[in-house]
Amino acid sequence: MFRINLFLLLIICAFQLKSQPRSLDLQLIDMITLAQSDAPDVLIAQTRLSNLYWAYQTYLADFKPQITLESSSIPVLNRSIDVITLPDGSDAFINRSLMRNGLNLSLQQNIAATGGTIFASSSLERIDLFSNNSTSYLSTPFSVGFFQPLFQFNQLKWDKKIQPLVYQEAQRGYSENMEEVAFEAAGFFFQILNAQLGVAAATKNKADADTLYQISKGRFEVGRIAETDLLQIELNVRNADANLARATLELQTATEQTRDFLGIQDPIQFNLVPPYEIPDIQIDAAKALEYANQYKSDVVSFQRRLLTAERVMSQARGETGLSANISGSLDFLKPAIL
Repeated sequence: MFRINLFLLLIICAFQLKSQPRSLDLQLIDMITLAQSDAPDVLIAQTRLSNLYWAYQTYLADFKPQITLESSSIPVLNRSIDVITLPDGSDAFINRSLMRNGLNLSLQQNIAATGGTIFASSSLERIDLFSNNSTSYLSTPFSVGFFQPLFQFNQLKWDKKIQPLVYQEAQRGYSENMEEVAFEAAGFFFQILNAQLGVAAATKNKADADTLYQISKGRFEVGRIAETDLLQIELNVRNADANLARATLELQTATEQTRDFLGIQDPIQFNLVPPYEIPDIQIDAAKALEYANQYKSDVVSFQRRLLTAERVMSQARGETGLSANISGSLDFLKPAIL
């Protein structure tokens, strides 16, 4: 029986310890550091910046040489009856049976200034004729060429102007998000601190009201005060109870809002240390304007939107006017039959 009671006592103690919220001692700088490291808003901002970073890397890849290796991993087998023109000019149906495969290595470079492309390649093609058991090769050791659109919309040129601004805007926006999180963390810090001070003041007023009520009851019993005075003091006790309940609710609300803001899942009690020194900060208007132009994301955003509008106009002109393409290549061929 003693063992069973001891076991139940241990379970009850463990449950009480688990249900009690843990305490967290924080100064203002600690609250800001915690928010800028684990807050959900920070994680969202980091994810957004990471996505834009890789989008920017994808944009940069368009201006790097592209190496492509193409191979016919599965040989193409052709068994057919085709019309073949004979040396005397007549046509005849010839039964064809062959297998074709090849390998091509190419290097391509986009030119942002003109919107064109230059390329170089090397290829090897093999044909096996089953009718006479012969094998032929066609090799292109080296081939160079270009492709140039004329009077058309140059996507690469506009991307080179706009995409760096997009990434720069994202970087500045991330810094602004971090500062906004710090500002909100400071607001939650003082919100909880004010609520805690309110609870402390309401608790003291409640204790004073209870003490005064007990004294007044004794004085009323000996006829030192009137009943109306006692009822007024009792009303003050009820008001003190209501004020304490209101202050406690405000503290709980501020604590839950801060916990959600910081991304803390478990119940927690904040023990805040108020800052006793206020820094003396002097802001020069000209310097503030200079910093705003240098670091504010809205400045870059305005430039990006202006260039985007110009790109839309350029694209509309390029897609409705006269268009043409120029292309050329120089191939060095080397056939062989075995």
